[in-house]
Amino acid sequence: MNLNDAADEISRRLVRIFQKDKTGRRPVYGNLAKFQDDLYWRDYVLYHEYFHGDTGAGLGASHQTGWTALVARLLDDSSRKADEQELAVVNDKPLPLATYVTTTPPRKNKLDKGRKGRSS
Repeated sequence: MNLNDAADEISRRLVRIFQKDKTGRRPVYGNLAKFQDDLYWRDYVLYHEYFHGDTGAGLGASHQTGWTALVARLLDDSSRKADEQELAVVNDKPLPLATYVTTTPPRKNKLDKGRKGRSS
């Protein structure tokens, strides 16, 4: 296992804490019925300070999004990767993921606006 594989595995493990399992329950909510079953609460995802090592239940403050908010980015990345894998098929043959690359133009820095021609 190389470093990239290890990073992918850590990402998968973190993401699984927040995703619904086969029974429709999220490990992050543990046994909190309100968040597991209530129609108005079950799809709101809270990012806790830390998690129970065996169950994945969220522990500590949930009102501060701290470092675990990075899971939102991991969820987005894993969703995009899954979409790319589904789309990366030509003539019923899957392409290696590396050959299917989506690119986005570089973002312009708002502070650069109006700086042309100025000397430092």
